[in-house]
Amino acid sequence: MIIEVSNCVTEVSFHPSEPTVLAGGTMNGEIYLWDISKEEDPVMHTSAVDEYFHREAIRKLVWVR
Repeated sequence: MIIEVSNCVTEVSFHPSEPTVLAGGTMNGEIYLWDISKEEDPVMHTSAVDEYFHREAIRKLVWVR
């Protein structure tokens, strides 16, 4: 599967109990949630990036229960 994003992906982490869900962080600070079981539109959610939000590269993603 190819998933297009607006910037370079710097980190990817699969959900610990949902194997089709993963999170990705980008160079500009965006975080994406994808469900790769949905081939037509895998994007579940994306974070906003503007002057008030995180804008540094994502270096690590951790799932918290």
